[in-house]
Amino acid sequence: MKTIPSKKVWAGICTVAQEYLPQFLESPFVFDSLTLLHAYATANYSSAITDPLSHIVPAVIPVPSGSDINYIGAVILFYDSDTLTYPRCFEAFTSLPNIGNTLDFKTMDEFTTETGAAVVPHINDIFVSGAVVGKTYDKLLQGIRIINDTFFDALPALYAVVPPAAISVIQLDWQPIGSFWMAASAANGVVEWFGSEHDGAVEAWVISTTYAINNTTQAAGLYDHFNYMGDAAGFQAVYPGCGAANEAKLLSISRKYDPTRIFQTLLPGGFKIGA
Repeated sequence: MKTIPSKKVWAGICTVAQEYLPQFLESPFVFDSLTLLHAYATANYSSAITDPLSHIVPAVIPVPSGSDINYIGAVILFYDSDTLTYPRCFEAFTSLPNIGNTLDFKTMDEFTTETGAAVVPHINDIFVSGAVVGKTYDKLLQGIRIINDTFFDALPALYAVVPPAAISVIQLDWQPIGSFWMAASAANGVVEWFGSEHDGAVEAWVISTTYAINNTTQAAGLYDHFNYMGDAAGFQAVYPGCGAANEAKLLSISRKYDPTRIFQTLLPGGFKIGA
């Protein structure tokens, strides 16, 4: 572990309304799905991450309105600097008209408090993660489109068994990881709902939708076995995507600090290894 000094960061959340989507679609690429609100900007950033001080987490969020489903886009922007505002690497997002913008210099504590406000108490939630890989803009955009379309095309099936009033949040987040880490883009789907009577229906929908996404991206040659442990669901395998050498190292560390396997066998939850 290493402590990194940081006085303040330039960070915040930009929110984009669906009404600005036609203006956004005047870009050189034509999209056929409203859920691709951030597809161009996300693929553009992901394919050419050149600034190690930057990070983004874009999200597409459905907003049911009667029998219709509208969408808003929100992106968390983080830049590790207490002097520079609106860096060029964020232009694909900051150039869009927005209905909300909290970008400013703030301490990490203030930034954490701001993003933590999105956490809704007293609910049931499930996170599921996956990954697509691509070294070019076109490949990343293809992966983003596949996941967006598959995820949101499945929403009517969820609303058919769980009333919208019982659902707190559904969103599809992206965490681009460039050449500074690995050439991959991790996607995290989140569903939060009220009432345990909907647990089975939500779980079945999440599992079927996840497998549909995996099968489609695999057929397109964009699938990667990596599932981010911090957002993976219990039915997902997380260790195979780490690579054989890393998995073996994790197992050896586990056996060093838990030689009797008490935590691996008796502690509820979590991803067990070598139990």
